Amino acid sequence: MREEGFSPSNFSELKEELHTQRKETKNLEKKVEELMARIINAEKVINEMKEMKTMTREIRDKCTSFSNRLDQLEERVSAIEDQMHEMKREEKPKEK
Repeated sequence: MREEGFSPSNFSELKEELHTQRKETKNLEKKVEELMARIINAEKVINEMKEMKTMTREIRDKCTSFSNRLDQLEERVSAIEDQMHEMKREEKPKEK
């Protein structure tokens, strides 16, 4: 039994349409795969940047700590220098 209006030429057109749709679907699948790969790469870059940000904070904190230690050391050196100058002043009158 055949449906009304169905002919071999309609079948050929339908077959061609299916073939075209298959090609378009494959192209879309390929684009989706490419986009997924790009998203995965972007996620990796974001994670690396987060790690770098964390490392940068750690380095900054260590630099701040080191700077604070240097400031404390400079204060100690300055206090010792002041004591040395005071001792020299006290020794000068004894020498005369």
